[in-house]
Order: sequence, then structure tokens, then C-alpha cells
Amino acid sequence: MQAIKVIVTILFLIVVAAFAVKNMNPVDLFYYDLGLNIHSLQLPLMIVILIPFGMGFILAYLLGWIDRIKLKTRIHRQNRRIHVLESEVEELKPKPERTIPIPLED
Repeated sequence: MQAIKVIVTILFLIVVAAFAVKNMNPVDLFYYDLGLNIHSLQLPLMIVILIPFGMGFILAYLLGWIDRIKLKTRIHRQNRRIHVLESEVEELKPKPERTIPIPLED
């Protein structure tokens, strides 16, 4: 399974590299500052595409990480509850009565 991940990652990087080489033309990026003045910035198209993609990847990773923490916390609480309930069951089980052997007289 690990080998498949490595191969897919390498193929993805090759595709991204080919895309980057073909899309290095500069584009004008217009934006407003806090004073609502318009500014212009010239960047390669690849950068303009990769920045939102990277930000989305990071956001998705962080949200997944938060979900994993929540799930681990829930599993920990449930394991503790299971342990308490198992202890309770052991306490409530009837204990076998000890019988004292009576010596038989001959």
C-alpha cells in the first residue's frame, strides 16, 4: 500500500511540474487594499493557481486533524466507560460459594 502511495505521489508531482512549465506566463493580478485603492501585481499563472490550491489543502488537513482529535477523545471516553461497566459486571456476578468438605466417618 505504501508503494502505491509513493507511485501516485510521484505521478502527481510529474503532472504538476509539466503544468508549471507550460503555465509560466505572467498574469496581472488586481486587488484592493484596506483603503479601497486598486493595486496590480504581476505573477506567473502557476503561482496564482497553486496558492489557492495549497491554502485549500492546508485547510482540509487542519479540519481532518481536528476531526481525528475529536474521534480519539471520544474513543478514549468510551474505553473508560467500557472499563467501568466491565468492573461493575464483575462485581455483580454471583460468587461461587465455597463448600467445606465434611469428613466422612467410617
